[in-house]
Order: sequence, then C-alpha cells, then structure tokens
Amino acid sequence: MSLNIKNEETVRLVRELADELHVSLTAAITDAVEARLAQLRGEPQPAFDVDEILEAWGELGDRLGKEYLSQDFDALLYDEKGLPK
Repeated sequence: MSLNIKNEETVRLVRELADELHVSLTAAITDAVEARLAQLRGEPQPAFDVDEILEAWGELGDRLGKEYLSQDFDALLYDEKGLPK
C-alpha cells in the first residue's frame, strides 16, 4: 500500500520531524500518528523522555567525577541498623 502526499507543507513538516528524530519519513509519520491517536484515546503520555534522562545522568556523572560517585552513600545516610541518620 502506498500513500502519496501532495501537500507541500505536510511534506515539509514530516521531513522536519524525521530530521529531529533522526528517523526515516515513514517512521516519523508512524510516530506522529501513533502519538496523536494515543492523545485522542486519552492514553497517558510519558512525562519524560528516557533517552534524555539517561544522557543527562551520564553528563552529571562526568561532572561529579569518580571520587564523588565511588563514595559509600549508604554509610553517609544510614546507621548500622539501616535507619536514617
């Protein structure tokens, strides 16, 4: 089955979305249609993008350095019985 889009603005928008997502035109259309249908059906939308969070977490780790990240935070926050200090 094929789909022939003759509206230049629609084609431009699909290309822009595909570029932003780094995916094919078909994948961009699929993503957009699935998102719109989910919205219309009242399906819950993710409040965040997992890839963005993982990227930010990696950047934070780079900034903090190995010394900070290798600390025993349990020993800093909890006593020998596992209760908060």
